Amino acid sequence: MLLSSLRLLCIFYSSTFIFCVQVAKKLATEFPGMYNETNVAVSGIHTHSGPGGFHQYILLDVTSLGFVKQSMDALVTGIVEVCI
Repeated sequence: MLLSSLRLLCIFYSSTFIFCVQVAKKLATEFPGMYNETNVAVSGIHTHSGPGGFHQYILLDVTSLGFVKQSMDALVTGIVEVCI
């Protein structure tokens, strides 16, 4: 495969923890055959401000009483919309 035919998407956003799998899956539906889990990299930049309930660890979600799918979906959708 020629190097010019390879595609890589790197995303950096102001939040902790990454949702690379969820972002890659949503991008795959928006851009079939272009993006997937092998060519999407998502990196969170540490912050103390953001919605609660989207972390993968219960200790960090205690103030929101656990995981909140709406919070995670909003973050994933926002990241994907920026890529579009």
